Amino acid sequence: MRQASQALTKQRLNGLLGALDARERELRELALIEAARARAAEGGYGLCADCGEPIPFDRLQANPTALRCAACQGRREKLHAVAS
Repeated sequence: MRQASQALTKQRLNGLLGALDARERELRELALIEAARARAAEGGYGLCADCGEPIPFDRLQANPTALRCAACQGRREKLHAVAS
C-alpha cells in the first residue's frame, strides 16, 4: 500500500513539474511575441539584430519572432556552444 501511495505521489509531482515546464515555455513565447511587436512598432521588425540586414520572409513565416537572420543565428549558436 505504501509503494502505491509513493508511486501516486511521484506521478502527481511529475505532472505538476510538467505543467510548470509548459507554463514557462508559454511565458517565454509570450515574451518573444511582445519583443517582436515592440520591434514592429519601432520599425525594426524583420531586420537582423546582428548584421542589420532584412531577415528573409520565409524565415519570418517559419519563426515570426526571429531576431536574427539564419547566418547570424548560426554563428551565435556556434559561439555559445563553444562557450558552454
